[in-house]
Amino acid sequence: MAMGLRERDVLAFAGIGRPDKFFDTLREIGAQIVETESFPDHHAFTPREVAGLQSRAKRLGAALVTTEKDAVRLGAAANDLLVLPVTLQLQDETGLAHLLAKLRASP
Repeated sequence: MAMGLRERDVLAFAGIGRPDKFFDTLREIGAQIVETESFPDHHAFTPREVAGLQSRAKRLGAALVTTEKDAVRLGAAANDLLVLPVTLQLQDETGLAHLLAKLRASP
């Protein structure tokens, strides 16, 4: 999916805690963000909001893209968008293991 976004015009939207990180990720993989829309975390999208986003994307000639988390809340409406999977990559697995061991040992 990420490669399909490279150099592609997108209207990105997200209802997550830190939407700017999602938008930055899109830029890092080469997507050309023409517009963004942020919603509150855990936002319950209405059909009207989704239709508005789809209309704006069409007017801009851009693909509509969101996060997996948001796509789940969109149900069938997510079939008409691009969804960027977000994964966690640990840079210091040993440090995390030490932290977890320390937390388990705490009273």
